[in-house]
Amino acid sequence: MISDKKIFMFSNGCPENYFDAQRIVNFFQQNNWILTKKYTEADLIVLNICGQQLWSPLFKQYISLEKMIKKVNKKKKLSAKIIICGCITKINKNLTNRFADIIVEPDNFEKFNEIIHANKKIETIQTNQTFHLKNNFFTTYSLLLKEFYEGPLTMISKRYISLRLHINKNKVIYYNSNLKRYHIKISTGCLSQCSFCSIKFSRGTLKSKPIENIVQEFKEGINKGYNEFFLIGTDLGCYGRDFGKTLVDLLNRLVEIEGNFKIMLRNVNPQFLIEMLPDMIKIFKTGIISYIGSSVQSGNNRILNLMNRKYTVEEYKNAINMIKKINPKIQIRSQFIVGFPSETDSEFEDTIRLIKEIQLDFIKIYDFKPETGTKASKMINQIPNLIIKKRHRKLYKQYYIT
Repeated sequence: MISDKKIFMFSNGCPENYFDAQRIVNFFQQNNWILTKKYTEADLIVLNICGQQLWSPLFKQYISLEKMIKKVNKKKKLSAKIIICGCITKINKNLTNRFADIIVEPDNFEKFNEIIHANKKIETIQTNQTFHLKNNFFTTYSLLLKEFYEGPLTMISKRYISLRLHINKNKVIYYNSNLKRYHIKISTGCLSQCSFCSIKFSRGTLKSKPIENIVQEFKEGINKGYNEFFLIGTDLGCYGRDFGKTLVDLLNRLVEIEGNFKIMLRNVNPQFLIEMLPDMIKIFKTGIISYIGSSVQSGNNRILNLMNRKYTVEEYKNAINMIKKINPKIQIRSQFIVGFPSETDSEFEDTIRLIKEIQLDFIKIYDFKPETGTKASKMINQIPNLIIKKRHRKLYKQYYIT
């Protein structure tokens, strides 16, 4: 029997966060709660928030959690409670402690059971989708992109993604949006110690799902008619190393499964991609891997060393070029941080030079922000924000416009 209790869910950030959000929604729905698109009528407002960014087209900028919750508090029901979960709960405890009625950390989802005295426990709830809810108040840049991706077109101009700037129309993203996508979370946490990243504080060290469990989920997806499988994790590159296996072992099992399907790899640290590449050549040759995300972060080796990234620009460039040579149709996404502490103009130009020398199908650019508790936040020679913005625009223009 459906109750009259209503929940509103907002989520932003990475696919892993959206995946967790859908699991939370499934949990409430299977406990007879109604999902509403209007936070003003909700009894519980769940904010599943990334620890690194909070974009809102409503304010046309990255906004503070404080500003966002003040807006919610102004219009929500007096009796409604605000639950804050996601990486923000461990990365910025001061903010969440000030504004949340209830806090649920990423490694303590069982607390949801207590909040609503659940009959169906959250540890029994699974999902193979990521959360997507269109509403008038909360939207994120990631959801904006997803709307374009999920349309009937298979070719999407980068003009849309560039927020209406003039774009060279010859640059397009080829994306198989007609495929039916099935998400599998294969791991969480990582083995790296990047000096700029605070996500390690939230997701912790690597925790991988057993290969047999993933194979079973994969086959279930095949049987349900899915033909695109999106593997999700904080860093897929280190998958399995907590029990003596690797991502190669998993992919070798998956590509042997009968069916007409594609596999997307959400985030593979270049360190592990470079290390595993000789063993992945055979896998790439099958053409089954249609997409891989591998974030280089900088085109300069000194900056990569300060970031504590365990590879060189030359190694990354060789790996990407080899993958594209093996399978020219594979889509490769990368990520760059501009304005890392002490980055010189010349070192920034190295990043521009790198994107000219390798074929990347999509990039995401982040301004360096000193995340609380990270080594990079305490480094000397922090770059002024004005220079960071200038470099961001220059890199953006170089990739998307020229």
